[in-house]
Amino acid sequence: METVDMFNPNRTPTGSRKKKTRTFSGCWTCRSRRIKCDERRPVCDRCSRARIACQGYGVRLNWTNTPSNGGTSTHGRATVSGNDKYAGSADNRAGAAFAAAASWEYAKHTPPCSSLGFRPAQVDELTVPSCQRDLLHHWVSFMCKNMVPVDLVDNPYRVVYLPFAFKGVDLPVTQSSSNLALFHGLCAVSAENQLYLCMAKPGVTKLLAARHNRLALQHLQLAINFQSPRDSDNVTAVLSAILFCILRDVVGGEARNWRGHVQGALGCLADPSEIEVQAGSHMHMVLEQLLCLAVFGNVKTTYDIDTLISKLPGSSSYMSQYHGVDKFILRSVFAINQYVAGIGSRSNTASISNLELQRLELQARLHAPATVSPGIYLRREDAQAAMHYAHVYYYALLIYFQRCLYQPSPESISGMVDRALCHLETAEEIAGASNGCILLWPCLVIAAECGSSCIKARALEWFKLKRRHGFASVDTGANILTNYWNWRDENPDEASRTTWQEFVRGTEDDVVPI
Repeated sequence: METVDMFNPNRTPTGSRKKKTRTFSGCWTCRSRRIKCDERRPVCDRCSRARIACQGYGVRLNWTNTPSNGGTSTHGRATVSGNDKYAGSADNRAGAAFAAAASWEYAKHTPPCSSLGFRPAQVDELTVPSCQRDLLHHWVSFMCKNMVPVDLVDNPYRVVYLPFAFKGVDLPVTQSSSNLALFHGLCAVSAENQLYLCMAKPGVTKLLAARHNRLALQHLQLAINFQSPRDSDNVTAVLSAILFCILRDVVGGEARNWRGHVQGALGCLADPSEIEVQAGSHMHMVLEQLLCLAVFGNVKTTYDIDTLISKLPGSSSYMSQYHGVDKFILRSVFAINQYVAGIGSRSNTASISNLELQRLELQARLHAPATVSPGIYLRREDAQAAMHYAHVYYYALLIYFQRCLYQPSPESISGMVDRALCHLETAEEIAGASNGCILLWPCLVIAAECGSSCIKARALEWFKLKRRHGFASVDTGANILTNYWNWRDENPDEASRTTWQEFVRGTEDDVVPI
């Protein structure tokens, strides 16, 4: 029998418990730990005191595996979730979509409006159309040329992604598509870039970036139900929209969900044995970018990446012309990652042996960049800069081989590091302010092995110069180097077995390698 304290009538009766309330505004780390968050930004105090990575407050597109009727599948389920205050106040009519799930099983075609209960916000419904015009102008005039090391006439960010995005503008208000998701993703990326460069009013632009990002995730969530895996154009548009989700995190400096996005994008693809890629097609370009993310980021997946790499045509390569990355580099880095994973798991069935990897290293040393033809470049300086960037990848691959196979000291590979850094600096001097940003992967592979204080200062100075492009991931890369160098000096034995990627994996500095 329960008794009540007569001197304190408000006291809770013995045996009853006070009902706990749940908050939806804390950081993602505190929410997963089910503890109260102090909501300090950009990193909460609870996570800082616990010395764990605070996953922030931004809007997410989460991917979870779902079994298909035929057994285990790599396809994913995409759900939009968010707790960002700016995003929450942007468009209350779409709030119900956060709790909805969109299956990646293409065989099921459920009408989106009836299942999710909201009407997608179309371009003409946005409150300040002039803002979108400014964002598009910034994308065309500034961002496109800064997304690639050397700007060519067929820059895909100008001639491929823009037409994809504008296909969604003329759609009916009640219809969603991956093209519309790409349009909103493009606007979100442009707004984030302006915020970083302090080129716009912070409050308005931040709200606009959050709103476009939210709409991009919602339209992508709806569109993936209606994309046929057999239709190359539809799959290309879906992959493009997912790549822009990742790009927004790169520009905004919140690159903590990109691995899940890459895994979800790979789940969109059919079996690699069934994929046919036409040289120079849009699908060719998008697949190359996706594979660079998966390989350079060493993303864990059950998808047969090696077979997909072999499916890529050897000619008319976007990554080769713009960045100096070809199939051999991708296959070599993938083989190194597989070998290291086999050692880490102590598996006797590693996909590649030590002898095979040494043979591949010998081929890499002979795979020196050929002379770049100036015919595809508008200026002679662009051809020279492209040649230097090709050498950056050449030395980065050799350093990666050495680092993962032999675990050398920084002094033993200082010669290759110095030559690679010279190529980075020379390309910057030749092209000047007109050139764009190279992928981060080779730069971090090279700079992480800097030994002397002089060469470390040169590497940090190069990263400082690249801040002009407006990508917060460059700042993250510089922080990774500083933290890694300090940790390596304090733990020399463990550092010899730990690369910079292993050092940052699972932390808030797990930067996208592009």
